[in-house]
Amino acid sequence: MGRLDQRHRRCRRRGDSVDLTGDPLHSYIGSVHLTSFSQYHCASSTRIRLFGRVLAALYQNDIVEEEDIRNWHAQPEAKGEDVKDQRLLENLRWTWNVGAHMIDQFNEQESDDDER
Repeated sequence: MGRLDQRHRRCRRRGDSVDLTGDPLHSYIGSVHLTSFSQYHCASSTRIRLFGRVLAALYQNDIVEEEDIRNWHAQPEAKGEDVKDQRLLENLRWTWNVGAHMIDQFNEQESDDDER
C-alpha cells in the first residue's frame, strides 16, 4: 500500500471529509463533496436553518472556495433531482436557495469590483 493510500485510509478512519493529499483534483472534488455532504446533513436534520452559517463558515475559513460553491450549486443532486422523499426534497431545495443567495452575493461583489 502506497503512502497516498495510507493517507486516504487515515482520513476516512478519522472521519475527515476533505482530501488532504494536496492533489489539486482531489482537493477540488473533496471541497465540492464537503459542501454537498454539509447540505445533505443539514437538509436531513432539524438543524436545516444552520446551513447558511455552515456554508459561510466553510467559505470564510478558506475550506471551500467560491468556485467550489458554484460547482456544488450546479450539480443536479444539489437541487434534489431524483430524490423521492418529499420532505428531504423540500429541504434540499431550501438549502439550494441558500446557496443561490450566496452566489448572488458573489456576483454582486464581482460587478462592484468591475465598476471600480
